[in-house]
Amino acid sequence: ALETPPVRKLIISIDVRAFLGQYGVPEESIPKLFVIEGEEIRPTYILKTTVKVDAQIQMALLTALENALKPGGKFEFSMEVVRQRCKEHVVYDAANFKAYFKNNANLFKSLKDEEHVELSPDGKAQLAEAILEITK
Repeated sequence: ALETPPVRKLIISIDVRAFLGQYGVPEESIPKLFVIEGEEIRPTYILKTTVKVDAQIQMALLTALENALKPGGKFEFSMEVVRQRCKEHVVYDAANFKAYFKNNANLFKSLKDEEHVELSPDGKAQLAEAILEITK
């Protein structure tokens, strides 16, 4: 008889659970955005907006969520990763990429370290809205 591989249960970190609870986001929205197997996470969401500034910010916020879902992860992202994903999703605006972050600086704790841009409370609130919009 073939043995079925054990199903790995999605373990949502306490930080992510606290975030979901704080902003009223149902935990069921996470599997609607990502396929998660063990420690591997792959985004499956499709951005609903085609406005480049909105799409870029949503991509940054969702990338931060993806990183927070990893063991020991934080709500942060690398600008370079977001740049690549924006290109893949055809929402990249080369001329304004950095400006979009600066104009939405309230969403981030700091933009100084481009490898580790952490979400501010405003950024987390915006992320919650993005999750609800994409998963509805």
